[in-house]
Amino acid sequence: MLILTSSNLLGQERSFQLWNLNVIQAKVTDRFTLGVTEKVQYTTESGAFNLKYGDLSVTYAVNSWFSIGVGGRLLHSRKGEEWKREQRPMVFGDMDGSWRKVTYNFSNRIEYRFIESGTNHFRHWQMFRVEMPPFRAPWFSLYVAEESFIPIDPLSLQTARFYAGTKVKYTKNLAMRVYYVLEKRKNTPSWSTCDVLGLNLIVLI
Repeated sequence: MLILTSSNLLGQERSFQLWNLNVIQAKVTDRFTLGVTEKVQYTTESGAFNLKYGDLSVTYAVNSWFSIGVGGRLLHSRKGEEWKREQRPMVFGDMDGSWRKVTYNFSNRIEYRFIESGTNHFRHWQMFRVEMPPFRAPWFSLYVAEESFIPIDPLSLQTARFYAGTKVKYTKNLAMRVYYVLEKRKNTPSWSTCDVLGLNLIVLI
C-alpha cells in the first residue's frame, strides 16, 4: 500500500480513488440466482464521492461452467458540482473453469446507456480473472484480472483496468476481496491514469 501511494504522489497526472462494492446473491432455485449490487467511488483529490450505483440482476445457470442473465443499473456520476444520472439495461454471460488449483472466470456484458444530457449508446464490457491459491488454502487466494469497456458505435477502447488482489473466504456464505487497480481512461486526445484501492464484500444467501 505504501508503494502504491508513493507512486501516486510521484505521478503528476495520476488520480487516486477508493472503491467499495457490496454484493448480495440469493439462490432462488438450483439454476436461478437473484443479485443486488451497490458501489461507491471516492476521489481523494476532490475529497468527495464521484460515483455511486445500484443494480439488480437475475442469473440462470445453463450448466456447471456457463451462466446467462439480465439486469438493470441506476448510476449517478459527478463532474464538478453536477451529478448526472444514467440507466443501463444489461444482458450478460459468464464462463467459469479451473486447471489444477487455478480457477478462472470470463465475463461479458452488453449494456445500453441512457445518459442524462449525453449521447445514448451500446457498450460491451468484459473481464477475465484468474485466481491462484499459492498456499492451497480453500479460504485464501490471489488473483489478477483485466477489464475493458468498448462502445460499439464507434468501436473503440474507452476504459482499461488491470487488477491484482486477494480473496478471503470467511465462510461458505461470506467472502471479501481487497485489490489494487490501474485504470487507463480515454480522454481525447490522450489517456488519463488512476490508481485505485478497492474493497468488495460478497454475501451468499
